[in-house]
Amino acid sequence: MTLFLPIYYDQKIKKINGERRQLLVTIGRLSNAKQHKRRYKGMGKASS
Repeated sequence: MTLFLPIYYDQKIKKINGERRQLLVTIGRLSNAKQHKRRYKGMGKASS
Protein backbone atom coordinates (compact mmCIF):
# COMPACT_ATOMS: atom_id res chain seq x y z
CA MET A 1 0.00 0.00 0.00
CA THR A 2 2.80 2.42 0.87
CA LEU A 3 4.56 1.64 -2.41
CA PHE A 4 1.38 2.15 -4.42
CA LEU A 5 0.51 5.57 -2.98
CA PRO A 6 3.39 7.62 -4.51
CA ILE A 7 2.62 6.20 -7.97
CA TYR A 8 -1.06 7.05 -7.53
CA TYR A 9 -0.29 10.62 -6.53
CA ASP A 10 2.24 10.96 -9.35
CA GLN A 11 -0.37 9.90 -11.91
CA LYS A 12 -2.91 12.26 -10.35
CA ILE A 13 -0.45 15.18 -10.55
CA LYS A 14 0.38 14.31 -14.17
CA LYS A 15 -3.33 14.21 -15.02
CA ILE A 16 -3.94 17.59 -13.37
CA ASN A 17 -0.92 19.08 -15.17
CA GLY A 18 -2.19 17.69 -18.48
CA GLU A 19 -5.65 19.17 -17.92
CA ARG A 20 -4.13 22.51 -16.94
CA ARG A 21 -1.95 22.49 -20.07
CA GLN A 22 -4.99 21.72 -22.24
CA LEU A 23 -6.90 24.56 -20.58
CA LEU A 24 -4.03 26.97 -21.27
CA VAL A 25 -3.93 25.81 -24.89
CA THR A 26 -7.66 26.37 -25.36
CA ILE A 27 -7.46 29.80 -23.70
CA GLY A 28 -4.54 30.65 -26.00
CA ARG A 29 -6.53 29.53 -29.04
CA LEU A 30 -9.54 31.62 -27.97
CA SER A 31 -7.44 34.75 -27.48
CA ASN A 32 -5.75 34.11 -30.84
CA ALA A 33 -9.17 33.74 -32.48
CA LYS A 34 -10.24 37.07 -30.95
CA GLN A 35 -7.08 38.77 -32.22
CA HIS A 36 -7.36 37.30 -35.73
CA LYS A 37 -11.14 37.48 -36.08
CA ARG A 38 -10.86 39.75 -39.11
CA ARG A 39 -8.66 37.23 -40.88
CA TYR A 40 -11.15 34.43 -40.16
CA LYS A 41 -13.98 36.60 -41.48
CA GLY A 42 -11.97 37.33 -44.61
CA MET A 43 -11.51 33.62 -45.26
CA GLY A 44 -15.24 33.10 -44.81
CA LYS A 45 -14.74 30.18 -42.43
CA ALA A 46 -16.00 29.70 -38.91
CA SER A 47 -13.03 29.40 -36.55
CA SER A 48 -13.04 25.94 -35.00
